[in-house]
Amino acid sequence: MKNLLKDKNGNANVILLGIMTCIMGFGMLTIGSYLYFSIATVADSGQITIVDGVAAYGQYTFSGINVTQNETATITYGSAVYIFEFNTTAFSTCQGSANCILVEVPNINTSLGASTKLVSTINANASTAALVFASLVGNNTYIAALSEGTDGNSIVLSDATSAITSSGLANGAAAVTGQAAQTALNDYVVIVFPLFGLALLVLGFSVILFTLRGSFGAGEKR
Repeated sequence: MKNLLKDKNGNANVILLGIMTCIMGFGMLTIGSYLYFSIATVADSGQITIVDGVAAYGQYTFSGINVTQNETATITYGSAVYIFEFNTTAFSTCQGSANCILVEVPNINTSLGASTKLVSTINANASTAALVFASLVGNNTYIAALSEGTDGNSIVLSDATSAITSSGLANGAAAVTGQAAQTALNDYVVIVFPLFGLALLVLGFSVILFTLRGSFGAGEKR
């Protein structure tokens, strides 16, 4: 056995390398097991957002033709109907009717002026401001649901004017949740660590066995 530990043919160094490789492999197996039981299993209970939700959106498209007196744009959500009537004065023909909202555009009802005023009126009205947010995009009135998800897709935009083309809100989508981060962690500690650990153990033991076999073979020949 003393001859085995001598560095005559470098066998002792090779065996030491094999032992170190085995230790590293065993360490990786141990670390992988620790991470799995102490971290990955705890993460199983957590939910994360994989895909963010999207708010439904649509718009009133102004053709460039002037909006005239008493023409309307309407936002409908279920049984709630909000009628926005354009007028150059502070009087609206639908005043006194439920959910009738005046859009006062002084002087000439240009597309830009009417669209700009419609945006501010929608956002200033308590009922519609709790449902959607309006913004000006070019000469058009862009409408987006305040809440993300498919519920906003049921909000309908309509109009009673040749100057505007309206659309219902669409493309709303709910957020997607899951456990992608924890799944990736599980894959890492359960697959990568053990595979590398086992590979190092096999390599280490193979080096040791082949070196010992060679040493004993050389001893027998002598």
